[in-house]
Amino acid sequence: MESILSFKQVSKRYQSGDFWNPIKAQALKQVNFDVTRGDVFGLIGLNGAGKTTLMKTAVGLLRPDEGDVRIFGKSPQEIETRRRFGYLPELPYFPKYLSAWEVLLFYGRLHGITGATLRSRCEETLRLVGLWTAAKEPILRYSKGMQQRVGLAQTLLHQPELVFLDEPMSGLDPLGNKEMRDVILGLKAKGTTIFFNSHILADVERICDRVGIMHHGKMLKVENVAELILGFASNVTLGLGSVSDTVLKKVKAMRLSMRKENRIWTLDVPHKKLSDILARLKKAGLSQPSVLSYGSPLETAFLSLTAEAVHA
Repeated sequence: MESILSFKQVSKRYQSGDFWNPIKAQALKQVNFDVTRGDVFGLIGLNGAGKTTLMKTAVGLLRPDEGDVRIFGKSPQEIETRRRFGYLPELPYFPKYLSAWEVLLFYGRLHGITGATLRSRCEETLRLVGLWTAAKEPILRYSKGMQQRVGLAQTLLHQPELVFLDEPMSGLDPLGNKEMRDVILGLKAKGTTIFFNSHILADVERICDRVGIMHHGKMLKVENVAELILGFASNVTLGLGSVSDTVLKKVKAMRLSMRKENRIWTLDVPHKKLSDILARLKKAGLSQPSVLSYGSPLETAFLSLTAEAVHA
């Protein structure tokens, strides 16, 4: 399969602090991965994992300190390369006195689209994102979700081969979320390559062909979603109830995916390992834990891999 986006040993550092005491914070650490043509690639990670920095580096808004980024085999800084992809930032902004129609006319002309072709393209794109009935109203009257759709329309107007979407479901209600998923899947059906990041694991699991899991600037894993799901199966969340400090110390030493919610310690356990882990918990002195919920396989993979990274 043809690689349409590639990261090779990419690192990026930010400098903070004052002139006399500069502090270097590493946002990306030797990131390597490829996105192939026609794929929907999802990027997931905790807040501060480096997802937005990675996307800004991919589209050329940031330059890597080390390594190399290529889109269509060329630098993202090149004008011809930029004409072939679209980018939707997490918080798109447009002058509130303009309408969605006027915004698209402006950006269409920047792309060199004019006349009847531009008007036809604007209508087609606004219908695609569900804004045609409000196309002539000022953005001032739009909800946050509608403003997000204006950004998506601007991103898709020039019919790019590759689309970058930074948190595209942000601010959308359940109906808007479904419509956004449908748009992404419609683009995929037309052969558009899509790269997006999201906190909503269910969307990533439902939409993506491949997924990358980031943690503290490192790409922990890049894998086909179906294979990742098979590897982690469905997970079970166990509540530990009242636990003594001695037992809790033994459980933590097992390096399981643990977290504390409302003063109750919970474990996320892959279903296929449940029997083994229950036996280990009993040996550690823990009475039978309660089953709180069954989660998604991708959530299990994400929590497991990030927990391993924390303890590594």
